[in-house]
Amino acid sequence: MRDGVRFWLYFAISMLLIAADIVLLMATSLPMWAFWVILAASMLLLLVPQVRLNGPKAEVSDGYLFIRAFFMNLNIRLDSITGVECRQTFDPGVRVIGYGGINTGSGRFSNREFGPYYFAGDTTIPLFEIVRYGDRTVVFNDTDADTTFRVFSQIKENTDCGAMGTVNGKRRISHRNIMLMGTVLGIAVMIAVVVLALFAGHANAYMDDDGVRVDATMMSFETTYENITDAELRYGMDYGIRTWGYGGSEVLSGNFRNDEFGSYRLAVNKTSGYCIVLHLAYGGVMVFNQHDDTSTQAFFDDLTQRLSATS
Repeated sequence: MRDGVRFWLYFAISMLLIAADIVLLMATSLPMWAFWVILAASMLLLLVPQVRLNGPKAEVSDGYLFIRAFFMNLNIRLDSITGVECRQTFDPGVRVIGYGGINTGSGRFSNREFGPYYFAGDTTIPLFEIVRYGDRTVVFNDTDADTTFRVFSQIKENTDCGAMGTVNGKRRISHRNIMLMGTVLGIAVMIAVVVLALFAGHANAYMDDDGVRVDATMMSFETTYENITDAELRYGMDYGIRTWGYGGSEVLSGNFRNDEFGSYRLAVNKTSGYCIVLHLAYGGVMVFNQHDDTSTQAFFDDLTQRLSATS
């Protein structure tokens, strides 16, 4: 499998795992430690293709020079080549777009000698081939020095351009060890989604002349005062497990289950240890609170007064 195909396959799998991880966190009782384990495994998947790179490959065939590498797929007509040379050392410069590993790099690079150019090389191989075609330049090598020189000889045999000789460069090979742009972008998107999923939740409760309304992430509840048979103020309640809904760093909301109520509805802020339990005429239970203890207690006092007035 080509390096590029492998990378995008693993990238797609990683993004799907991250999406599934977020859905599980929000919609089930997935523990936070399991969420972080799955998230870490998804990120590690992005590194697998880079560890298993095949490296650059070059071939002369059917009137073309084919160069294959991560983020590179060049088909160069031999009759368009105007210059070719070999060097024992080469300074790739900096990567503009593409891949940059510890010893390998491929994509669009730029250095002082050529400006923008294509590079597909392994810096542990002591031979680099430079090909000029049209107004473009590509620098590459193959699996080893012998194979690279064999491609160099084939280009000379099949083109009119002369070899410019082997130049012993004095500069050390150096290029930046930076992650793939796609990987960086994927991680940035992933972090943004995770932050949004964990911190964007809300749980708010309101009262008006008719009844109580609760608005929360993935959950909405509304009832009249006549439908409330009892109201309790609780502290440190065991909410049980989430069967459907949202579970963020500061908010829990949706359908829950515990030993006391069985299945019930919940919309609470973790910043408050108090919650209000509504027992409803049709047998259901709704549990909610406000953002802090003081607001929750004040809401409960107001609620009991309204319930007394309607009884």
